[in-house]
Amino acid sequence: MKIKIKRSKNALKFLALLLLLTSFSSITSIAAEQKDPLQAYKDILAEFNEEKGTSYVMITDEEELAKTNLTIQELVDFYTSMGTDAFRDYLDEIYVRNINTPVQSKATVIGGQQERAETYIQPYVYAAPNFLYLTSKVVTVNNKAYYNSVVEAGEKHLSGHYPVYALYATPTYKVSDDSTSITVTYKYNIVEGPGISDLVAYSLDVTYFASDWLED
Repeated sequence: MKIKIKRSKNALKFLALLLLLTSFSSITSIAAEQKDPLQAYKDILAEFNEEKGTSYVMITDEEELAKTNLTIQELVDFYTSMGTDAFRDYLDEIYVRNINTPVQSKATVIGGQQERAETYIQPYVYAAPNFLYLTSKVVTVNNKAYYNSVVEAGEKHLSGHYPVYALYATPTYKVSDDSTSITVTYKYNIVEGPGISDLVAYSLDVTYFASDWLED
């Protein structure tokens, strides 16, 4: 004797819906990973910030990355090739480096002429070969040097070398009453590694002296 099993249409609809939702969930999960291949690294970075009290972020904006000569694809390749465990070790290295090299609030530059001419370029090296700089015009009267004008103040860095002091505002400066020194105020964020920036806003006053022109 054959027994016929009647299947409820509602039960079949429920199973079909369940399979559809399961498939959709899997596709959504895969799509999310493909959409942001750095999400796992961002999660580790967030955990690291909470643990250490730091404020690091991962930059994925094309214009911001371009400031340190990086593309989004280069950023993705760099971190995905190291893996999440190595990424955590990398963050620890950055943290230890910052503890051992605290940011100065004031600094004085002595010497550093790059090219002997009327235009005087004075660098302040904060992490060789990366440096802040002042470009000025210098005049001499009775063998004494004076600043005639400021041409430019800014930041230079070599691609692949960190940290980078990424300026977020045009440097301001104050010339001494006798025009023999200039104090430049640089405002910046620190780019600690490829695409990793510290949200803390730093300010550094660097004093340059025109007399270095005669000594170089």
